[in-house]
Amino acid sequence: RLFTDSSYAYGLLVLNWKPRKNQEIVESIRKMMADFKDLKIIKIKGHAGHPGNEKADFLATSAIKKAGG
Repeated sequence: RLFTDSSYAYGLLVLNWKPRKNQEIVESIRKMMADFKDLKIIKIKGHAGHPGNEKADFLATSAIKKAGG
């Protein structure tokens, strides 16, 4: 199971939206997804107390700060 709070990522990978940027990356991810027989992408609400989502947000935010972004 892959959980995301990103409506855009969910739309690209589940609803087959056309990517605005990074078309090659999105297409390679879609191809990679085909290798997983039981992959399910689940949209969750961001910053709603989901422990894994909160941890991912913390790690991403920390990495951006560390990189100076």
